[in-house]
Amino acid sequence: MTKWEYMSVWVDQNWEVRAIVGYDEKRDRLPKFVEFLNLVGLVGWEMVAMVPVEVGHRVFFKRPKKS
Repeated sequence: MTKWEYMSVWVDQNWEVRAIVGYDEKRDRLPKFVEFLNLVGLVGWEMVAMVPVEVGHRVFFKRPKKS
């Protein structure tokens, strides 16, 4: 049975990443959303849902958990 790990991201109305929950890479600045998608895609994250919220979007990702 596949086990998963999850991450959620808050993206503002200008498509800038404002907060990340579940991803530990430290950065000096948070990237634009498209740049972020490319970065996390390289390490196996897959976007599974995007939900509009008052101040932008909440985006959810998953990837297989490493043993």
